[in-house]
Amino acid sequence: QLLTMMHSERQRLQITPSKLHASIEAIVAAIKAQLDEIEEQMLAHVREHFGELDALLQSASGIGPVASAVIVSVI
Repeated sequence: QLLTMMHSERQRLQITPSKLHASIEAIVAAIKAQLDEIEEQMLAHVREHFGELDALLQSASGIGPVASAVIVSVI
């Protein structure tokens, strides 16, 4: 839902007068902050409960913390 909201607000930036952009940009920043917080919580959960698997996955080339968390989430 947050990603959909972010996309919608970014589209609104393209069609609204520039004097309204600051308000929309504030909304986008708030949504991004929420997404960053959720991502950090997800990564912390993976490290806490699946630390060894996370380390193993990240040892593979091209697998970072987010990709590792996604892989762990489908196991």
